[in-house]
Amino acid sequence: MKISDAGKMLLLLVLSMGLVFAAAGTTGATQINELMGDICDLINGLLPIFAFVLIVLAATAYAAGQFFGAETRAKAVGWAMNMVVGAIIAFIIYMVGPIIISAFYSTQGANFGASGCAAIEHSPGWG
Repeated sequence: MKISDAGKMLLLLVLSMGLVFAAAGTTGATQINELMGDICDLINGLLPIFAFVLIVLAATAYAAGQFFGAETRAKAVGWAMNMVVGAIIAFIIYMVGPIIISAFYSTQGANFGASGCAAIEHSPGWG
């Protein structure tokens, strides 16, 4: 059985994760909690911007497609619909993401605040 390059990289990544936790001098649970807090902040910070950009691009593609023939117009409408669906999925992840992350957070009685990420520990690089 031959392992592909992607498989080798994945195996190397999994094996090196233990070294990262050991070198940090903290427990794995602390590292995971910090990572969940960072992911929650990333979801709350980038997904609304991403969804807005997708909606603007969808409107632009739809409007530009109206100036061309039937085939190009149909392609532009398809692209615009795909971008709108992507924006809707991004908004759903934005709304549900912090709830899902908080379900995995291991502190009892945590108050997640308005953003859903307030009580999750963050790594020192994040505000």
